Amino acid sequence: MRTLFAAILFALSSLSLHAQPVQLTPAQTAWLNTQMRKADEAFVKTVADIAQVKRAVVDNARPAPSRITNPAERVIASLELTTGKPLSDEQKSAIRAADVDRQKAKSQAVLDARKH
Repeated sequence: MRTLFAAILFALSSLSLHAQPVQLTPAQTAWLNTQMRKADEAFVKTVADIAQVKRAVVDNARPAPSRITNPAERVIASLELTTGKPLSDEQKSAIRAADVDRQKAKSQAVLDARKH
């Protein structure tokens, strides 16, 4: 959780090279954490629907936030390994698109955090 918070603060402070680091209030931090969790949950639900597996399978397939890896590719590989069958190109593309949506939602949450 501290790593996520530090990454969020870094992202906010790097929005402007001349700005002071942004200090979020506890309420803003809670709001931001909720938005991050919602983005992750939406991704898990979407991928579970695409791959026709339980959400827990997708959640277990996701890399830890501290891992430097492409989450979509890691989920695709893990799902194929877990289910024992390859995903179609359409499913892979949909999972990659869901990951882009997740990243956009998280980026927007970081930008919106100061408003809440």
